[in-house]
Amino acid sequence: MPFKSPTISSDIRLACLLKHAIRNLVNVQTLRILYGHWLLTVELITGFFDRYRPRNISIRRLWLENCSIEGIFQHEQDQCDFDGLEVVRFRRMRLAPTPIHATTRKVLMRGGIEQAMHDGKGGLYYTTLHDEYDISMFNKPLEVPDRRDLLDPGLDEGGYYIRPGTIFDVSKAFDTRIYDSLPGISELVSSEDGYNYIASHQEVLPEAHPSGMGAHLVWMDNAQNYRQMVRLRAAKNAPAKFAASLLAGSMATLTSLNLDWVFLVSHPYKKYARQGHLFMPLLENISRLRFPNLRAFQLRNAVTRGVLVHDLVPLFGTLGLSFLAFMEAHRNLKCLGWPMAQFFTQYEETLDTRNRIDQIIDSLSTSIIDLRIDARYNDQGEPHSQVDERIMSFAERKRRRLFITHFASRMRSVAHVKIEGCIPRDERRETLRALRHCPLQRIVSIGVSSPLGNTWGENGNDIGHLEDGHFLTASEFLEAEDIDTVVRYASSPLQPPQEPYVPTFGPGPQPPMLHMIASLHAATVTELKFCGYQGSPILGSPTAITDSFLYPLRHFHALRQLVLSMWILTFFEDDWRDREIIDYWLNARDSSSTALVPLSGDEKEDGAWAAQLRSKYAPDMLARQVRDMVAKHLSSAAKGRKGGVRVRASFSLGSEPVTSNIFDIDVRIGINDEILRFKGPREELEPERRKEKLEQRRWF
Repeated sequence: MPFKSPTISSDIRLACLLKHAIRNLVNVQTLRILYGHWLLTVELITGFFDRYRPRNISIRRLWLENCSIEGIFQHEQDQCDFDGLEVVRFRRMRLAPTPIHATTRKVLMRGGIEQAMHDGKGGLYYTTLHDEYDISMFNKPLEVPDRRDLLDPGLDEGGYYIRPGTIFDVSKAFDTRIYDSLPGISELVSSEDGYNYIASHQEVLPEAHPSGMGAHLVWMDNAQNYRQMVRLRAAKNAPAKFAASLLAGSMATLTSLNLDWVFLVSHPYKKYARQGHLFMPLLENISRLRFPNLRAFQLRNAVTRGVLVHDLVPLFGTLGLSFLAFMEAHRNLKCLGWPMAQFFTQYEETLDTRNRIDQIIDSLSTSIIDLRIDARYNDQGEPHSQVDERIMSFAERKRRRLFITHFASRMRSVAHVKIEGCIPRDERRETLRALRHCPLQRIVSIGVSSPLGNTWGENGNDIGHLEDGHFLTASEFLEAEDIDTVVRYASSPLQPPQEPYVPTFGPGPQPPMLHMIASLHAATVTELKFCGYQGSPILGSPTAITDSFLYPLRHFHALRQLVLSMWILTFFEDDWRDREIIDYWLNARDSSSTALVPLSGDEKEDGAWAAQLRSKYAPDMLARQVRDMVAKHLSSAAKGRKGGVRVRASFSLGSEPVTSNIFDIDVRIGINDEILRFKGPREELEPERRKEKLEQRRWF
């Protein structure tokens, strides 16, 4: 949800101050805007890329996340210079071809309708929203309490109150109070600045020609003009056009292009037409561009409705919106991310086309070191194998398997691979088998179900006795494991790769995921990440089969980091205790908190739940439970290395299912299974963790 209220950051003095600041920032190389307010985002982008801006160096890296670039006028685009840009990441953004008038989208705005929102910590907070393209909002009255503390001290003795009015009127009144209280503001932003700003937008505000007015009236007039400008920004100039202009302007220097969880279509809930380009003009524009220095090209996380890529947008094919010519021009990529089912079409290509595809893949086979694939998520989790023979399902399955046999099996240099979304377990396994000749160092597999295997039994039958029988209904979709096969492979020797590679799809006794990976890649792997909560190991109460799934970890002697989803039990005395557990964790890391009360150790005195909270959910006790489950399976060589092995256990908790959030605890395990140190649990948006993730993001 973008921060797109038209009444916030709308005072023209703020725009002028920002322009002054940007003119003095002459050494900026990286511009990151994460959840930036709409109008500030527009001013920052057009300001930093203004071709006439004083600078010692051009902006080299641009990261835009969860913000809006709608409404950048044509004359502003024409004044931008994007030459020198080397890295671009668009993340969690709407890059549709047109503003979405026909759909309802909520945006944050003061004076709207109160609504509960996810707080990123497993709970809710309340804020006000409005429908983005509801034009009536511009004249909507906003009630403001008639309070004496809103008295303006700068007027006559009687003063005045900020009285009810439209959302713009009230916003302007608050802004006036803010700027009137800032000493020396008139020296920083003069009336002439206001004139110049309005004059620079004559194309959209032809009626704006203030003259002969005092400063106070100038600001009022400018506010009226800016209000009109806000209306126009909201009504036209879609982001896809500006994004295409930005990429075209940086062709000569761009080395990395990342589209991550981006909305490319105007109407995500309507059935696509057959011609994908009718809905995705940004992709069509990209397919025509040529970047002589491009090394990373990613369309990632196309895993939910609205960000899915049309079936006929193949990397290697001639039907629909084809990227074949684009890939011919960029056959030395180091990093490639694309939906698994959109590498190929299910249709037969001509001999000439097949030869062109073979030549591209031959080149990529020795250049790609980072490969990322995904597919749309399914709440029911990933099956052992897709047996659905409906036409569309069959076609998608065929395209995914073509990726394995025609692309993955020919790779020779991949070091990092990420597999995400509803990709059946046999296809995940075969993808990693197909990469048998690659020196894999980092393997990431993310789904709804645990990629390692189902430790809960068919339909969760093996854990029905836990939590007084109140276990999640999500377990009803879990498929049974072949227990004899899992147990047998746990202690059996590793298997060398088969040549030539022959894929094995479908049900049947196959080596468990971790055993197969160890057989092919144990010598080189330094990081393993398996995320998916359904069927995952249960912390403190593992089922009998859990050890058999984890046993092959002992073969990974180079392992430095292991990330595992784990299930944590939160039902106690007829109630779910997620909220209390989360609050306990948050308080535990807050040195100023008084919410943690020392326990006497007497359950009668402390209370059963308080004792349970300390003995089972305290950070140090969680670290011990993680150690007890995992450490015995880790390689002694890996644990004996300086710093040991970092094991990250990932839990999903929330006061209710819709508010569930991920919390991680990092445990360093050394020789003799000693806990060297631990940190957490921390939510995904915890400042230090978020900073680490931003700074460690590859290809930015």
